[in-house]
Amino acid sequence: MALVRTTSDLQRNMGEVCDICKETREPIYVTRNGETALVLMDAGAFEEREALLSDLEHELALFKTLMQSEIDRLEGKTYDWDEIQRERAVMRGAIA
Repeated sequence: MALVRTTSDLQRNMGEVCDICKETREPIYVTRNGETALVLMDAGAFEEREALLSDLEHELALFKTLMQSEIDRLEGKTYDWDEIQRERAVMRGAIA
């Protein structure tokens, strides 16, 4: 269940809110005039989530590349090994 506090509660009880963040490692939604204004998190928990997000972004990029490769294969867009080696040599500047 989401933890919700008001900005006035945050101002009065900052220490308690910090303790809750550290203990639960969950975000606390801070409301102002009845609307969410901020989200507070323990710094360590935030860094872990950021690392996880970065890993997921890399995995998604790899998945997209693999799916595009499979689509290309199914559509007959294939290359033989010699052709790939020639392209690599051109990219490295070994062949003009």
